[in-house]
Amino acid sequence: MSLLTHATTDSWVVLELGNWMLEGLHTIERSPQVSVFTNLMPDHLDSYDSMEDYGEAKTAIYRYQRPGDLALFNAENDFTARYAAEAPSEQVWLYAPDQGARWPREAPAETVPFRYGDDVRLRGAHNLGNVQAATAVAELLGIAEASIHKTVAAFGGVPHRLEVVRELDGVTWVNDSASTAPIAGVAALRSFHEPVVLIAGGNTKKLDFTEFADEAASRAKKVIILAGTASDAFAAAVREAATTAGKPDLVVGPLPALDLALREARAAAVPGDIVLLSPGFTSFGLFLHEFDRGDKFRAAVLAMS
Repeated sequence: MSLLTHATTDSWVVLELGNWMLEGLHTIERSPQVSVFTNLMPDHLDSYDSMEDYGEAKTAIYRYQRPGDLALFNAENDFTARYAAEAPSEQVWLYAPDQGARWPREAPAETVPFRYGDDVRLRGAHNLGNVQAATAVAELLGIAEASIHKTVAAFGGVPHRLEVVRELDGVTWVNDSASTAPIAGVAALRSFHEPVVLIAGGNTKKLDFTEFADEAASRAKKVIILAGTASDAFAAAVREAATTAGKPDLVVGPLPALDLALREARAAAVPGDIVLLSPGFTSFGLFLHEFDRGDKFRAAVLAMS
């Protein structure tokens, strides 16, 4: 947020706004001039009564827009597709990551293709969808296509979101500590075709982790679990899913410290493997927050010799 002091009245300011920030926009009845609603997935249900209640907090990103403002919605998410129909702006677009296209709300047959897929360096279908949304906004704001191609090709990602920390002895270590909900862990696992040693676990937000446990049992060669209020139940779910699939027990832990998890991960990984920190749960207890968790993971991995 300190960068805001450098903004002028002619600057475009790009912000990622979470539900807590958006609740404040409801209070003042203001929305950004340009809004992107990528999806609504189960999260923070320890603080909201339902998905509808959680989604209502996020609707502030478009609800108070004016007719000349711009809004973009993911057509492949049930919630955001529904929100697109009620957005007050006269410039509403939908985009479909699986289809690789976007179209104006009032003219769904007038599709515009996604032109930058070959430039994307990021792993994961979810990241490809994010790039599609960002480039759609850039095009709609009149930014030159050549500049968009150059920027996408140069973008290597951000910390804590499938961040490649290093390769050591043929093993690639990846920091996805911003994964604080099970659905994020699922997306991370689906981003790799290589064998994965997964480090997961933490504290509950009262979210269903069945799909994450199934995905971990299916895609990971080892699942190392950090201690937390959800970790015992998650470990049991992964073990059950592995047994159902006829696989051996993949689980190590829950472990009370990150260094123990890294030791187990290094012992399990061989050249060509991915060691993936994608917890799927919050970090409180062992860490200050998810960024502290990721910072400690990165520092420890970089210190390995």
